[in-house]
Amino acid sequence: MAKSVYRAGIDEIDAQIVELLERRMAICEQIGIEKAQSGEEVLDAKREWEKINSIKELTHHVPYREYMERIYIEIMAQSRYLQTSIASQIENGQDEM
Repeated sequence: MAKSVYRAGIDEIDAQIVELLERRMAICEQIGIEKAQSGEEVLDAKREWEKINSIKELTHHVPYREYMERIYIEIMAQSRYLQTSIASQIENGQDEM
């Protein structure tokens, strides 16, 4: 199969990933608002490691599990960054989300 065909497949998958990540971040934003309003900490390490382990179990191709773990560690780091930003805005009276 030509490399261009593979790349077209990757482009299609990337578009789907972006759409799903946007949906995920929108949910994280809502969680961040709730956490900020209740005074809850952004980081929930237990939840994050439970999620990472769950993702690794969902990964059917065992050699990919390490990569999925790294990807999700970064996704969760960016989610925390978003939630920290939201908490800061709410704390400073800029709660227009």
